Amino acid sequence: MSGQEVQRVLGEPLETELTIKQTESIWGPQEDWWHRVALGDTLRTWSYEISGEGIFAVYFVSDSDTVSFTAFMPDGVVY
Repeated sequence: MSGQEVQRVLGEPLETELTIKQTESIWGPQEDWWHRVALGDTLRTWSYEISGEGIFAVYFVSDSDTVSFTAFMPDGVVY
């Protein structure tokens, strides 16, 4: 799915963030796919709030406009 398709379905993200992978492991819902991202790669994250449920995050690796990964962080869960 492209970024444009994501925005057509979910709208504008609540928050956007750029992160550079600097560690081999991570704690949280990303740990299922984190090993597939190379050290030094940039992750562009779009976050969407699902009212009463939590945060749904969409990740793009480097300059790709295609969704690479997703993660869901339920309300009340601390990582």
